[in-house]
Amino acid sequence: LYKNNKIVGDIRLKEHSNNESLASVTTKKCFENFSKPDILSGFTCTNCDKTCDHSNVYSVAISPKILIIQIKRFKMGQTKNNTSIELDHNLIIKTENGDINYKLKTLVNHVGNEAHYGHYYTLTFDNDLKTWIELNDECVSMCNEENINKSEIYLLMYEKM
Repeated sequence: LYKNNKIVGDIRLKEHSNNESLASVTTKKCFENFSKPDILSGFTCTNCDKTCDHSNVYSVAISPKILIIQIKRFKMGQTKNNTSIELDHNLIIKTENGDINYKLKTLVNHVGNEAHYGHYYTLTFDNDLKTWIELNDECVSMCNEENINKSEIYLLMYEKM
């Protein structure tokens, strides 16, 4: 992954690109928002010492076997953004070397309204059973996708096809 032509190690997605309140958003839309430039107003240039606008641009340069996407649900001093993330089971990532196809394999959900505490549990898709398996402490159970609390999704893990 590149940010302004420097390698970075993760992707943190905003649920949406502005402050509007959304009931739900897709993983694909989150990734599109991630790829848009972030405009920084009043930036002081280190080369000429002038104040100007600057933008950060993110792009995918290296496609990992497992792509881990973190949903940025918290801002400093604020409670959790509970926007529902509608799952895209197949995700196509545009890279400098062409399109890469990924398939959704695992979710990590966060229960709680603040960043410094809560409970995490995992859901993984079983290809043989064609269903989600919830792993929550000692409890392991099958789960239909419509029963997944999509407003608690914190991490999505995709496998390269």
